[in-house]
Amino acid sequence: MKLVLGFRLHYAGISYFRGMSKKQQEEEFADVPKGVYHFSDNFSSVYFGTPPEHVVVENAKNDNSGLVKTLLETLNTEGKTGDREAQELKHAVLVKLRENKGEEILIHLLENEALEKHHRTLTMACWESGINFFGHLIFFVGLAIKSNVEVCLEAITVIQEMRGNLDAEVKTQAMDLLTEALKREKGTMKASLLNDLNENIENNRWPEAV
Repeated sequence: MKLVLGFRLHYAGISYFRGMSKKQQEEEFADVPKGVYHFSDNFSSVYFGTPPEHVVVENAKNDNSGLVKTLLETLNTEGKTGDREAQELKHAVLVKLRENKGEEILIHLLENEALEKHHRTLTMACWESGINFFGHLIFFVGLAIKSNVEVCLEAITVIQEMRGNLDAEVKTQAMDLLTEALKREKGTMKASLLNDLNENIENNRWPEAV
């Protein structure tokens, strides 16, 4: 079923207006990693932070949903360059993430090992959203190091789009991680990418926070 643009973020969760009954939602959404989910007659929500108490109580029996799957399908527009509706829907989701400080949602999804095959889509969404992930520099350095070349490139793009004044301790930590990684990746294409990233961090090559 098509995702409707009446979607919102609240607390640390995502809600989609589905236009279907609670039973229909439960039947359709049954194949993504377990989490804290909430179904109602009009909205379905997935929480990655601390959800409201009534959601915790209600979800003793509801721990599966396709909300994350729906979000991933919306963000992944590869092969849909001519699909205006898909592009507009993705843009709307990215705007909502930015306006509602959705960085923690994207970080939590990237931390979920069961979603590893979607890391490129999620990492692209991080920089496409326009969110400043400056406070998560070490996370994205680590992601660039442990991932394949495609995800590494996207993680580096997120870092290049960061804005802020780098703390000396964080800078040292990031460079230490990269130095060790470069030893392991010597002679690979990824080594070139990580070396450039290391130089950028060493020379503070990103805009100051605005």
